[in-house]
Amino acid sequence: MKNLGERIAHVIKSYPGNQTELGNEVGVSRGAVSQWKVGEAKAIKAENLFPLARATGYSPEWIATGKGPKHILNMVDEEEINLIESYRKIPKNSRATIKAVIEVALSGLLEADDLDEVGIDKKSA
Repeated sequence: MKNLGERIAHVIKSYPGNQTELGNEVGVSRGAVSQWKVGEAKAIKAENLFPLARATGYSPEWIATGKGPKHILNMVDEEEINLIESYRKIPKNSRATIKAVIEVALSGLLEADDLDEVGIDKKSA
């Protein structure tokens, strides 16, 4: 893709949700997303570029310049990619529970017996 407009259009078309959902994630109107999608954008503000990259998994550098890794996922290892992909399959209204479990595990409050209760193998934790 030769220009910014084409890259932004490509990124938006790859987004799994609708334009309203993407607009909400990025912090812009559905109309702004619609205009970006036609591929004629000449510029994008940093305040929109980074949320667009986060929402779509594309590298902000690639979106803005066409250089560097195309996907943010190229910057992480295979295990992280699998975790991200699995997490994205969880309905948004159920993600809070997963986040809470992770936060508890990271805080060290999850003891070995607690791992058994939630079905986690002690050896892999």
